[in-house]
Amino acid sequence: MASETADDVKETSELQSDQSDTDTIWNSEETFQTDINWYQRLFGVSGLLYKSQPETEYRINKCLRVPLNKLMIVHISNFFSPSKFWLHINADNVTEIDTKLEKARQENENKEAASFTIEKNCMVVAEYSKDGCWYRAKVITVLKIRKVKLYKLYFIDYGNIEMVAESNIYPLPEELKHYEPQAVRCSLNNIESNIKWSDETADKFCKILFDADLLMASFYEPLLDESELMFTIDLLRNNNDNDNLINCIQFLERKEWMPQETKQVTSNFTVPKNSEL
Repeated sequence: MASETADDVKETSELQSDQSDTDTIWNSEETFQTDINWYQRLFGVSGLLYKSQPETEYRINKCLRVPLNKLMIVHISNFFSPSKFWLHINADNVTEIDTKLEKARQENENKEAASFTIEKNCMVVAEYSKDGCWYRAKVITVLKIRKVKLYKLYFIDYGNIEMVAESNIYPLPEELKHYEPQAVRCSLNNIESNIKWSDETADKFCKILFDADLLMASFYEPLLDESELMFTIDLLRNNNDNDNLINCIQFLERKEWMPQETKQVTSNFTVPKNSEL
């Protein structure tokens, strides 16, 4: 799945913003609170490596373990606003999943689709309309329009949401249940998630991220937003004029993300130079 561009964002924004509290992408708030406590116990402030999951548990139903307070290379996968976008932290995993899905698609190209029950919250494979490729997804809403069933799907490895017809949804291969969802939802640090961004600002910031040759991020403890796990991050990109890295928040109009003059920016992060990495 190609990463969403600024033009793609406009097409999908209505679906993203229409996600109601009942359309919970993952599980319950109690489950998320457990995950947050898990982060606090294992990571603390030092960003320790995570413990492995028991082999009997499918990783697809778990949250991706994100090292905290550690600068790492990231890739933008989907963008809605500076306070709502998705990143990849492990490009190799994403490539591996996509390769296996493409192999499965080719093997089943001329076969009749297997009959299976599609219901809310189940994990599936679905064809993405913009490239015809298969991707892992979670069913978040089942709709019936004039006797035709449509499914609102959340593509768990990219962060996209799309309405998909039943004929383009397939059972999830067993081997692809052993990877956590790869899309990590993020917001810039010090920015409130409920800010109403102008289209001009969102488009400009989206272009800045997608045009970057290098993106790096430092993640803080996750929060709950719209019943979804979200990380606040310091996001850096390369400077085209020199070797320095720039904190991406500097590309935003201060008055738009900091409406209160008394609000203080809090961060324990110092922007390094490329030569220091």
